[in-house]
Amino acid sequence: MREIFFIKDRCVGCGACKAACVAEHTKNHHLYDSLSSVPMGRKRRTDRYKQTITEEVPHPVRCLHCDEPPCMEGCISGAIGRADRVYSKWDACVGCFMCVMNCPFGAVLPFFNKAVRCDQCLFTEKPACVRACPQNAIVYMESNEFEENERKRRWRDKTQKEIPLLKAKA
Repeated sequence: MREIFFIKDRCVGCGACKAACVAEHTKNHHLYDSLSSVPMGRKRRTDRYKQTITEEVPHPVRCLHCDEPPCMEGCISGAIGRADRVYSKWDACVGCFMCVMNCPFGAVLPFFNKAVRCDQCLFTEKPACVRACPQNAIVYMESNEFEENERKRRWRDKTQKEIPLLKAKA
């Protein structure tokens, strides 16, 4: 199953991922229209980027699709379910926000009196944030593929050392 991964070393904080998310979740997929449009059923809050004291780069907080999701257990309306992934039914949400309180990762948020979270742009080949990131800091791939790529990248970073340039004597 493909997932969204964030590589913080590559992020420059440009916000292209946020803008793409907003545009993707408007009716005609235009950023300009997102300023005045009512959110669609699968709307997700795009300002959910935490910035901690130890890290300078904000990072996305996304649903981890728990095997036994606490958000689903807390949902009194049955708006959250689980198949291959955890899913939300926007229309069934009554806005009690029990899921928001139960999520240990802070991935479910109150928004327009409904609870929302990243839907990974289910109806597109790649999520909008992944397509928009100019630095490839957000990637969409299988977890084993990501782990292999990261292992190679770390090895390459450790083994590549700068060689000082020596000036020839005249």
